[in-house]
Amino acid sequence: MEIWAPFLIIIAITALLIGIYISIYNKLQFAKSKIEHVESLIDEDLRIKYDLIVRINDIIKSNLKNKKDYLKEYINLKEQNISNFDFDRKLKEAENVIYNLYNDSVSLNKNDLIIEVLEDLKNIKVSLDESIRLREEVSEQIRALDKIKKMALSYGYDISVPASNAKEATQWLYFGYLAAIKENNGAAMS
Repeated sequence: MEIWAPFLIIIAITALLIGIYISIYNKLQFAKSKIEHVESLIDEDLRIKYDLIVRINDIIKSNLKNKKDYLKEYINLKEQNISNFDFDRKLKEAENVIYNLYNDSVSLNKNDLIIEVLEDLKNIKVSLDESIRLREEVSEQIRALDKIKKMALSYGYDISVPASNAKEATQWLYFGYLAAIKENNGAAMS
């Protein structure tokens, strides 16, 4: 029995390290799937916001005497290849134009349909802001994991792939420990 004791301890430690590694790997995968989910929510909110602005544009054109197309630049955004951030920024500009027109026009102020659509637009803004905040939180976690990966690369190890043996699993765990110490103390202790 005494012969097997060191082997059993090594097996137990290896199993523990593998379990910790699997846990960390699963958290990373969960964070990535969370980012994808949040990005899809942002895309959906931006599409709804765009559709509301198109709808408001039609209401404005039918209620103003000059029939000028104030939002033409913003309506054509869908045809351009721009990032979600730029798309959202342009839609906010369109909102500002809409609110300026709404505040300056008596006929728009009395229109119940435009009031309803503007309220929907406000609700989308709240949803979009929450989605962006959540995306930033998850992105921050991903950046922290990337820093750990770079630190490990500086020691000559690629921790972006699963450990192939117990020695690597122990080393990967040690890098996690170093990152935690660095986060808590401001500098890594090795």
